[in-house]
Amino acid sequence: MRYSKIVLAMLLMFILIFGSSMTAFAKDTPELVLSVEPLGSGTVNGHVFQLKGSWHATINASDGMDEGVHYTFEKWQEYVKIKGKFQWIDFSMNREETFKFFVDNHDPWTRTFKAVFKPAYQLTIAVEDPVMGGLGGTPGGLYSEGASINIHSAPNPGYRVLGWWKDSVFETDMQNYSFTMPGKPVDVLLKYEPLPSFNVTGEVSPEESGVIENLGSYKVGEEVTLMGVSERGYVFSEWLYDEDVITPDINNYVFTFIMPEEDVHVEAIFEKVTPIKVALYADPEEGGNPFFNGPDYDGWYYIGDEFTVDPNPNNHFSFLKWSWIYSCPPPIWDDSLEFSTRAIPYDESFDIDHVFVTMGCEFDITAHYVEDDFVWATLQYHNTLGNDIIPEKEVKVYYGEYALNPDVIPGWQHIYSTPNHMGSIGEGAGNFTVTFVYQVPPPPTVVTETVVVTETVFVTVPATTAPTTETVTEEEVPLAPVSIPLDLDSIYDQTPVPTTEAVEDIDLEEVPLADALPQTGQLPAEGFYGIGGLISAIGIYFKRRSFM
Repeated sequence: MRYSKIVLAMLLMFILIFGSSMTAFAKDTPELVLSVEPLGSGTVNGHVFQLKGSWHATINASDGMDEGVHYTFEKWQEYVKIKGKFQWIDFSMNREETFKFFVDNHDPWTRTFKAVFKPAYQLTIAVEDPVMGGLGGTPGGLYSEGASINIHSAPNPGYRVLGWWKDSVFETDMQNYSFTMPGKPVDVLLKYEPLPSFNVTGEVSPEESGVIENLGSYKVGEEVTLMGVSERGYVFSEWLYDEDVITPDINNYVFTFIMPEEDVHVEAIFEKVTPIKVALYADPEEGGNPFFNGPDYDGWYYIGDEFTVDPNPNNHFSFLKWSWIYSCPPPIWDDSLEFSTRAIPYDESFDIDHVFVTMGCEFDITAHYVEDDFVWATLQYHNTLGNDIIPEKEVKVYYGEYALNPDVIPGWQHIYSTPNHMGSIGEGAGNFTVTFVYQVPPPPTVVTETVVVTETVFVTVPATTAPTTETVTEEEVPLAPVSIPLDLDSIYDQTPVPTTEAVEDIDLEEVPLADALPQTGQLPAEGFYGIGGLISAIGIYFKRRSFM
């Protein structure tokens, strides 16, 4: 019984404490009172929550439609007491449709807010032909009266703005279009058109002095870049054009402008220049024979010409580098200059394919070479007695395999060379001597020559019968042997004698035929028959008279 009273007392105490806590919680929770203006123009909602011992609130407004009219959120207003009087004021903390705020102990525990809406009107924006371009800026949608509308064109290459139409009425042909939203729906239409094209023509003076690149047809508004390229022997001077048509950006021979809505004609002026001499040298001189490797103008070039040079090294030499020096005239003295010297630029390159560019003055190019490693060999020319035949000389022998051949000395015959006249040398080798030994050649052999000449002669003898042909063969008497006298003393005193054998040319003379032999080729056979018969008749006549 005692314990029951204790439990009942504790239960009553818990009820009193819990009830007091619930009453305090109900009184300490912030309260939100929300409304809209005008009625039916939109909706609002909100809620209060506690986070880490602090109270927070969130309110939200949504656009609506009433009797076919669209409404958009404009602002929040709060109902507050100012100087003892309650009134609606604009809520300056946030003008967005949704926001959160903190409720502290200094704020009223009941907060009253109103979402203000205003009528909104449909803005429709379209492009007549999207292939020609698009648009940007303010998009289509619902906007209240007085809203700022800014639309930008975005034409594709080759097109331009033809114009803006608002509610089927032409407004402007500018790139961008801006206006203030009226209290009604608006339709905006953007139209593009293809850019027209015009021609850019040109001429050069004097003729054949150069060319103008990039002439042709261009669309209006397109950037045009022309270049005056000179022919060899000329340099660009100036541009001539119609200043009322274009305003170009000129950088020497580069001519840039924006294509207008009409044809453009330009003229490029070039000037003749003097050719420049380029000379080639070799260092050392025996190292090579450099030559122009094209285009070859015999060493005469114009400013801006590019060319290469072939070093063409000689045997046992290799290319090292190029060096060049400009022979420019001295500068013109100016009274404002306190001191001036003649500048002669010098440069070098180890690139065998270096491209040279002609500057404004003559310049010399030198090809430098490096000789292969070598030693000196002394060559001696002795007879069999060890005496000099000709003075000794020195020659270069390069590293590697070598062979030193004896010289041909008139009147002498080489018979021997020291073993070191051929072999191989390398690093560490020293100079050496090679001896070539000669002797007087032996006497020439006596030459005896027999020449047999056979000649065939055809003889025709007149006769009463058929002519006969006799063959006569004549054998020519052989010539006497030919001999060359020798000077035996020259053999012993080492005097040179001719090494070639003497050969005597024999002229063969034809032996004349006997007078008795008839020349048958002069008369026909019938003539000889007649003459023979006449002679026979005369003989018979005289014979008869002798017997009388």
